[in-house]
Amino acid sequence: MFAVVQTKCLDSAILTECPATRNRDSCAVRLTGGADSAGSPSKPQTLEREMAMKPDVLNDRAREALRVSESRYRRLFETARDGILLLNADTGQIEDVNPYLIQMLGYTHAEFLGKKLWEVGAFADIAESKEIFAVLQEKGYVRYDDLPLKTIFGKKVDVEFVSNSYNCEGVKVIQCNIRDISGRHDADRVLREFKAIVDASDDAIVSTSLDGVIKSWNPGAERLFGHTADEAIGSSMMLIVPPGLPDEGTEMIAPLSGGDKVEHVEAVRRHKDGRLIDISVTISPIRDKCGKTIATTRIARDITGYKQAANHRIALEEQLRESQKMEAIGTLAGGIAHDFNNIIAAILGNAELALEDTKISPSAQTSIAEIRKAASRGRDLVQQILAFSRRQPTERKRIKVDLVVFEAVRLLRATMPARLSLDVHCSSNVPPVMADATQIEQVLINLATNAMQAMPSGPGRISIRLDMVMLDAALAAGQQALRAMHTRHAGPAVRIAVSDTGAGIGAAVRERIFEPFFTTKPVNQSTGLGLSVVHGIVQGHEGAITVASEPGMGTTFMIYLPVADDAAGASDDDTSAAAAPPALKPGTGQSVLYLDDDDSLVFLVKRLLERRGYRVSAYTDAKEALAALRADSTAFDLVVTDYNMPGMSGLDVAREVRTIRADLPVAVATGFVDEALRVQAGDAGVRELIFKADDVEIFCATLQRLLPPHSLPKSP
Repeated sequence: MFAVVQTKCLDSAILTECPATRNRDSCAVRLTGGADSAGSPSKPQTLEREMAMKPDVLNDRAREALRVSESRYRRLFETARDGILLLNADTGQIEDVNPYLIQMLGYTHAEFLGKKLWEVGAFADIAESKEIFAVLQEKGYVRYDDLPLKTIFGKKVDVEFVSNSYNCEGVKVIQCNIRDISGRHDADRVLREFKAIVDASDDAIVSTSLDGVIKSWNPGAERLFGHTADEAIGSSMMLIVPPGLPDEGTEMIAPLSGGDKVEHVEAVRRHKDGRLIDISVTISPIRDKCGKTIATTRIARDITGYKQAANHRIALEEQLRESQKMEAIGTLAGGIAHDFNNIIAAILGNAELALEDTKISPSAQTSIAEIRKAASRGRDLVQQILAFSRRQPTERKRIKVDLVVFEAVRLLRATMPARLSLDVHCSSNVPPVMADATQIEQVLINLATNAMQAMPSGPGRISIRLDMVMLDAALAAGQQALRAMHTRHAGPAVRIAVSDTGAGIGAAVRERIFEPFFTTKPVNQSTGLGLSVVHGIVQGHEGAITVASEPGMGTTFMIYLPVADDAAGASDDDTSAAAAPPALKPGTGQSVLYLDDDDSLVFLVKRLLERRGYRVSAYTDAKEALAALRADSTAFDLVVTDYNMPGMSGLDVAREVRTIRADLPVAVATGFVDEALRVQAGDAGVRELIFKADDVEIFCATLQRLLPPHSLPKSP
């Protein structure tokens, strides 16, 4: 019948017994209407009806209602998870304290009761405790969001302190609620430290929702991607994803939802200014209290520089491998050049003799000429390999480039298909350069041959132009090769341009066009060395080569060579003089001792020289040859020995000849000549190094230069 019983002192929400309620009989009781036995609401009881009730019945019911109410609020007081103090508003003495505050501060219940607030150790160190109490008495309310207290053990406790006063049956009571916020402070501190770490990170740290909407964006992300936090937060991650590429984080929701972390995924992102950035990103799930993935965090690091360095390292490694490959080829070429050129020399020499023997048979001479042409190509291939590996010595002299161009054009016209035309223009007064004429001629022939192959069918045109340009900063700005040359040789330069009207070259091919063994031609149609040889020769002359081409627009190679100093090298006329050997005269019986371990060459040279009027003593064993020389040292006018022989080398033979007869000229024939051999040959007293694969005329001209004009008198 009585649903709610409230005391007047409980109307003000005090969660405990107030001093005024200790005399329960003095508290009036107000009854509120409940429900009658029929369940229908009853009308409020009038005061007269209340007074008409028997006093003892009324008192019993009031006491029971009060007991229930006090028990209920006492449980709330004792089980509250905040500390509660009740103070006498007049004296400041502590009237009651709940168990949670006892547990929080470590003092016993007895150590609190009867003492004034500022006499309890936890509050004794707070100088303003009395001031707080005075303010509370005056205003009835005090709040401190962060008040430091100390437990009985000296541990610091940060609390939120709220105190208010109210009247209960004429008695003024102060209630203090004290909440421990140390955990909140620790969490705030951790958050502040975490934020400081995130803000100080050079990496971009971003959090996103599961659908890729940006929720946080640290300064590292601002620096990396260019967008401010205000611009990024609320936007999709596609803000920084280049068009056509996916957002890897959104695609990885499934593994992230399973609790997996995706580490070090390489991706490409777009800066606000449009440039692309290579990043490495680690994506981790953010979970709620139940462990469900609700968002993601992404830590991205700029690896653009690393990737560039890695690509540069890969390029350097590739260059090193190519260099090692070329070194191996050079070593192999040097090793086999001697033996290979022995074969070439035998073919060329015998072809020359066969031409002499078949003058009455034009068809035979045609076949022999083809044999000689094929052998010459084999010899030139070895020369190309040696030149590319830089194992072939160069002889740079002061030359007129137009003479070299005309000689190359003469050779090209003889081999060029009739469907192709060749235009040549050489400007007047082009200054001379310091160069190896043979190698510059090789450059022109290689480039022109490459142009012919670029026009395999139909009409076409090859143009060769020679002029002088001023190599200044403006011209060098667009080409790295020219910038390097400009650093060493700024000023006038000789330029040779070789152009064709072929199909042109795409950018991908242009980037690799000078790489060794790189070719776009079918197998067996190209060695991939032609342009690499050109590049190597031009670099060896301290020059530069560039290529300009677009698909369908033809191709132009530009060669730049530094102009020769006025005092450098020999005279310009030396080029033509050196190019043409002197007219050959038949021998007059001069005696030649020829030594070679190759029977075919011994047989060839003996026949070749005897036809030209020389007497030849040919040997395949060095000891036998030296024994013949010791037997009659005056019987010979010249010693020609092979360089690479078993037992004794040609240099060993030359040294032995000097001990037998110091004035007897010695020539060493070899299939491979390098600078080291030149030096060693000079020290051994060798008069001439003869390249075996040279034409017969050059070989005979060398012997004619070394031999006396007439056979020397022989001893009796």
